[in-house]
Amino acid sequence: MLIRGKRAIYEYLKRLGENGKGKMKTSKEAAQLIFIDCAPYRARSIQYWANFWLQHNRLPVSRQGRHQKTIRLIDDEDIAEECHI
Repeated sequence: MLIRGKRAIYEYLKRLGENGKGKMKTSKEAAQLIFIDCAPYRARSIQYWANFWLQHNRLPVSRQGRHQKTIRLIDDEDIAEECHI
């Protein structure tokens, strides 16, 4: 995502001032250039990344895949107590 994200930001910012195009149209064009699946959320993501880049001079940290997807039985207090006994 890092290389594509930076390239998308570059294409978005480069095209932003052309012929009075709006942000959404410009971000859609950048998404079509960079990503195979050009879904509407990609265009919104590019706008978010560009704003974050301009404010912090870096891309935002992705939280994707960093949450616990299953409930562990050992986390249940009753089951943990039974295991200790």
